[in-house]
Amino acid sequence: MSPSNAIMPFKKVGMMSQKVIMLIQKGLKRLKVIQEVINKHITQKQASENTFLFKRQIIMIVKRIKQEGDRGIIHKLRERSS
Repeated sequence: MSPSNAIMPFKKVGMMSQKVIMLIQKGLKRLKVIQEVINKHITQKQASENTFLFKRQIIMIVKRIKQEGDRGIIHKLRERSS
């Protein structure tokens, strides 16, 4: 996976580290669809059909985004160091 397609949770900038979220296209689409669910423009069922996820996964992602903000779309194992 090339750096332009990867999710990079942290980017070093001089002495400070700055949190930068770079989502791949699929992540951006999911985030947009989940925001539509949160704003009640579409149903969870429609969101699951648009993103090819199960309805239960949509429910969990909606809950996580409400708690953590846009960063909640990132899978938790992405941030673990190897």
